[in-house]
Amino acid sequence: MGSVLPCARESAQHRATKHETLSKLSNMNKTVLLCLVGFIQLVSCQRSYKAKFSDCGSILKIAPALQGSVSITAPYNSQTGRHILGKGKNVKICINGTIVPNSLPLPIAGAGLKTSAHGKLLLGALTVPLPVEFCDLKLDSCPGATPSCQDMKYGDEVQLCSALTVPTASPDVDVEVTWKVLREEVSDPSCETEFDLAKLKQKNKLPLVCINIPARVQPPRTRG
Repeated sequence: MGSVLPCARESAQHRATKHETLSKLSNMNKTVLLCLVGFIQLVSCQRSYKAKFSDCGSILKIAPALQGSVSITAPYNSQTGRHILGKGKNVKICINGTIVPNSLPLPIAGAGLKTSAHGKLLLGALTVPLPVEFCDLKLDSCPGATPSCQDMKYGDEVQLCSALTVPTASPDVDVEVTWKVLREEVSDPSCETEFDLAKLKQKNKLPLVCINIPARVQPPRTRG
């Protein structure tokens, strides 16, 4: 009997030590996770910039660029006066504005909001006459809308967010990006290839948002 007691004591001590070690590891994992979450949030904040833009016929009442009404995850080069669109990067744009009373048919439920984007290439003093459509983007604007499409009302402050992927095959070039959010009478899931506002309105596609953003397509920035 005397020889069993020391083994029992050692087993109890071993279990206590194991429990303490596991507890420390658990606390360490929680700390690491919290640090990672904090780091991710910090990076996300650093990647958002006030967008430089001009309005090209928005129905939505959008405040001037200096007030930060439009944000973009593409840094701004103050020397060139253009946002940098890194090839292959996913660029997110958020537009904030107010729905002016009786400016468009509501509710949007049963219709749709579609993101449309195209660019005019600027080659020195020349502008390529035919715009190039950007179809590698999230066409349905409703998932990124706050409030939801069916809940939008006149006078509401709304936010519309969507994203596009910058083509990797594009040359290094200055481009004037036109970004639209169209209110469609009948939801059309295809990439929009009509860019003229008058012709879009004839097709019952109303420009809730229409803004021009000066940009440059180039290789993405690398961190040293």
